[in-house]
Amino acid sequence: MIIVISGPSGAGKTTITRRLRELDNIFYSVSVTTRPKRENEVEGFDYRFVDEETFKKWVDQGKVLEYSPVYGNYYGTLKEPV
Repeated sequence: MIIVISGPSGAGKTTITRRLRELDNIFYSVSVTTRPKRENEVEGFDYRFVDEETFKKWVDQGKVLEYSPVYGNYYGTLKEPV
């Protein structure tokens, strides 16, 4: 089963996913983004942070399952962990 958490900015997606990650039988795919890392975020836990050139290269190589531009940055899901 795949569960997708989606919603507008500020809707509580991070709060929901942090609670779900506390469960033992849940696998969580870490999204990749081109936006700058925030002070309280952990690389590889909250997101994988990459530059736009790397992100676009991964898209061209078919490594990205899905992606979307949001507020001038890209967010996506890599194929490998899924």
